[in-house]
Amino acid sequence: KAWFEEFVEKNRNHNGNILVVTHNGVISVVYHIVNGIPWDNRKHTHKTSYCRLRVYNVENNEFERLGVLLGEQQP
Repeated sequence: KAWFEEFVEKNRNHNGNILVVTHNGVISVVYHIVNGIPWDNRKHTHKTSYCRLRVYNVENNEFERLGVLLGEQQP
């Protein structure tokens, strides 16, 4: 959590996009942090596919969904 909060704060005034490449486990942890949900590696309250493009908007503290990727079912 500390790393993510520091990363967001350091890049809040960045005038462009920053690419972070990671696996679905880290994306799940970040999702929990952003949404104020306690993280527990035994319970998977947020499922994400193995390959997905996610955009995190630091201005409104939200993930933006960019559509269906790699055969993912649309909600």
